[in-house]
Amino acid sequence: MKKIIVVLILVLFLSGSSVGQSVSVYYDSRGYVTTYIEAASQFKRLNYFGFVDYHTRPNRYFTRHILRCELFKGLGVHAKYDLPYGFHGLGRFGIGYHIPVHKGWVQVIGYGLETDHRGAQLAIVWSIPITKRIQSEGFLDRNWNPNVWIGEPQIVRQLKGSWAVLVEARINQLERRAYGIAMGLRWKGR
Repeated sequence: MKKIIVVLILVLFLSGSSVGQSVSVYYDSRGYVTTYIEAASQFKRLNYFGFVDYHTRPNRYFTRHILRCELFKGLGVHAKYDLPYGFHGLGRFGIGYHIPVHKGWVQVIGYGLETDHRGAQLAIVWSIPITKRIQSEGFLDRNWNPNVWIGEPQIVRQLKGSWAVLVEARINQLERRAYGIAMGLRWKGR
């Protein structure tokens, strides 16, 4: 499965009509540093988005890969694969709607099928400009079985060139210390 994902990512990057990537480093109020690397590509009606989140304490990572195929204007099918450190990967499949909002967008995705046959997830993802240099980005996931919220809403302030500063609220009810605030710096390509 991992080899298939790597090959698919390479194909999408090499053939995609638009590719974006970013690297962020955050300091979390709970006492650790996070390095976040993301990439995105679009090939006709197929979109790829993926990231790796590495936390220094505890020494762990989390990776997520999402494929979205647009069926018709705004409506698409989604396949998501999550691989948290120390656990087996979890695949999710669902339907989502992409909504243009004030020069930005919001996606609402319902993942009704999971590879562990135990739960479901409602995901809201957004990127909305507030001013020319400030925007709101992030996600909020409502999970069932386990019955938890996970989210990272953030405010991004664009600096010169490809650089930005970020402030992020962190919610992860799977962790012992579920709530935190992080501040960081991001470099974003294309």
